[in-house]
Amino acid sequence: MALLLRSLVLFFLIVLQTSWFAFFPGYNVTPDFLLLFIVFYAMNTPTKYGALNALGVGLMQDILGATIFGFHILTRTVAAFVIGKMKKRVMKENIEAFLVFATVAGLFCRFSYAILQIIISDMEFFWLPSYLLDSFYYIVLNLVMAVPLWFGIGKIEAFLTKRNSY
Repeated sequence: MALLLRSLVLFFLIVLQTSWFAFFPGYNVTPDFLLLFIVFYAMNTPTKYGALNALGVGLMQDILGATIFGFHILTRTVAAFVIGKMKKRVMKENIEAFLVFATVAGLFCRFSYAILQIIISDMEFFWLPSYLLDSFYYIVLNLVMAVPLWFGIGKIEAFLTKRNSY
């Protein structure tokens, strides 16, 4: 039941993320619901499971997306692994830690993509100002969407925990 419910949540987030442009046309920045999903589970599961979850989600994103194959796999897995190792130093049951981890993971992904773009574009920087502005909007939008996602997934996990305690 837990695997099915988590898979349905993941499927819903994939649909929401890929159809964001249909809901809000004209914006070229979308929230990264799948990254927020990964951050949540990296905070609330053992490090190994959080990283494996991120690997699977990253693989799905790379298969479904038109980006450089392997980028999402690598960045999501590294972010989940680091969050899994650092969560013991931070109280994991609060939304503030989730927002901080979501911000750091988002910055890591955007910074990694910028480094990749610099390498690909042969040190041309004409795209950098708009990319930095898009990154700012990306982080803010992720933070706005992180709050309802935290409470929604938290309610689902509380339901699953309560159901498994019987």
